[in-house]
Order: sequence, then structure tokens, then C-alpha cells
Amino acid sequence: MTRVLFAGLDVSLELTSICVVDADGSLVLEAKAVSDPADISEVLVNIGGTFERVGFEAGSLSQWLYNGLIGAGLPAVCMEARHAKAAMVAMNRNKNVRNDARSLAQLTRLGWFKSVHVKSTESQEMRTLLMSREFFVNKLRDHENEIRGLLRPFGLKVGRLFAHGFGKGPVRDGDEAKAVRVPGAVFARDHASPPFSMVRLTFDRQHAAPPTTGRPRTEA
Repeated sequence: MTRVLFAGLDVSLELTSICVVDADGSLVLEAKAVSDPADISEVLVNIGGTFERVGFEAGSLSQWLYNGLIGAGLPAVCMEARHAKAAMVAMNRNKNVRNDARSLAQLTRLGWFKSVHVKSTESQEMRTLLMSREFFVNKLRDHENEIRGLLRPFGLKVGRLFAHGFGKGPVRDGDEAKAVRVPGAVFARDHASPPFSMVRLTFDRQHAAPPTTGRPRTEA
């Protein structure tokens, strides 16, 4: 008769502690593996038996591990982290990765957990794309507002920042179109990275260098 097994995975960034128990809660295996679905699957498959559930807490690697374990034919379950943590604290006074894996294995066997939805790879890719776009848009806006604030004390009022540079605004006569020099800095257009044509800030040593007083030193 094939053994029914349950596994608990305490996942960290580098290593994962694995604990496997049978239907009666008896310990079958304790091991460690690299936090990679291929390595974890290899350890579990080599045990033999039929896994009813393989549980781990929700975290930054949960989507990757979940899809990898499901792809390897293992019934992965992602647990709600706060609920699992409260149960583990009640089950073990000494908190370490080994005891956490044991507690997760027992929670998986008894069903004392709340499972959470895991996004598909396609959904995660779309979410990453949208978050990346939001990040760059916010940074572009921050650069634009910072440059406006730095130039305003010199009477320079710039318009909206477009892909080709700043829009037209009420600036002083004689200002150059491609660069505006202020004490200590040079603001120039950067066309090297469209569509986010950022305004590059470079340090102007000529303005930043303090004036020389007294007789200059003679180098040997």
C-alpha cells in the first residue's frame, strides 16, 4: 500500500528546510535543499509514496515555488503567512527553521491553515510590467519637479517635460535652449534613452571650486 505523505517547507532566500510526515504524523524525512522548485521536487520525489499536500507560507518566492512544484506533479499549497505563524508559535516555543518546517508539516497534515490564491505566471508578468511602468513614471515626475524647484530661485520657470525636453515657458532672455547654467550645476537634455528622456545633472567644477585666496602653493 502506498504511503500518504505530507510535507512542510520553511522557505528562505537561499535554503529551504523540508519536513515530511505520514498520515499518522510520524516523521519520515528532514532535509535541506536550495530554494529552487527543481531541487525541492527532487528531494520529495525520491522519498517514494504519494503526497497529499506540500505546504509552505506565502512569501516573495511563493509564486515561483508554487508553479514549479505543481509543474513537477506535487500538490503544492500556499498558506496565509500570519495564520501559519500564529499556529507555529503555539506549537513550538523554540523557533528555528527545523521546528518551523515540522510545524508546517503538521499544519499541512491536519488542514489547520488558510490557503491563499497564487497568481499565474502570465498575471505576474503583467503585474510586474505595470508596476515597472508606474515606478518609472513616478521617478520621471520626481526629476521634473526637482529641476523646477532648483531653477525657480534663479527666475527660471520651465514648462512641462516632454519626450523632446522641457516645454516652452516664461524663461529669461538669453537662456540657452539646450542647457541652463546655474552656480554649481549644468542641466542638459539627454536624448540617449527615449522615451524617458531624462534631464541629466552634472557637476560643474568651475562654479563649485572655491575661490583661491592668498599666494598659490608651489608644488615640488
